[in-house]
Amino acid sequence: MRIISYQWDSIKNNPNAKSLIGVSDLSYTFDFNDSENYRMNYLPLFYCWNEFGYQSLGGNKASNRVDFFFVGGYRTSRVSILRAFEEFCVKYGFTYYFKSFERIGSYLLNRKKLNMKKKDISFSQLSYKDYFYRLDASSYVIDIQSPTQTGLTMRTMEALSLQKKLITTNGFIKKTPLYSDSMVYILNDINDINTPEFRLFLGSKNQKIDALLSLTNWLKKLDIL
Repeated sequence: MRIISYQWDSIKNNPNAKSLIGVSDLSYTFDFNDSENYRMNYLPLFYCWNEFGYQSLGGNKASNRVDFFFVGGYRTSRVSILRAFEEFCVKYGFTYYFKSFERIGSYLLNRKKLNMKKKDISFSQLSYKDYFYRLDASSYVIDIQSPTQTGLTMRTMEALSLQKKLITTNGFIKKTPLYSDSMVYILNDINDINTPEFRLFLGSKNQKIDALLSLTNWLKKLDIL
């Protein structure tokens, strides 16, 4: 039997994954640091909306069109960044859709310890189809990586595949063919959104990124198809 393993989380978050490396004929990871530290093959994630037959609406045609978009799990480290973007949008007349999901049980258990505010949290998740159409109806996608990961998120692949501008805290994207200064803005500090460079980025022309992998092509890279 030929065993191929792929990690879409970091070893820091899932240390048991190290046990799979020795028993796998080929071992892959999406995480830059793990690929170097554990001698795993680096392979970024994919986008798969086309595998479901979803068709792009072209953004401007969607009734729920917004400028800035974020959907993801709730993390306290994300709250201050999203609040700063909300203030930016109100100040300059941009529209936005931000949704941070958390399970209600986790909220009740941790709300005092982590100073969680109910206004920052949604207890209902979007279906993937609704997520796709909201993403497609946006212009700028915010990506706030986990501090324990260096790999590029699915959100990165999905946004760029639809030619949406990406605003990300993950500077590792500069090491990949996916990086383009007209399509990707590295957010090193939240004050970056108040700079002239950021406003120039918002107004720059969109372009297609050819290095992205669809799910089918990703499986071919793994030599599964």
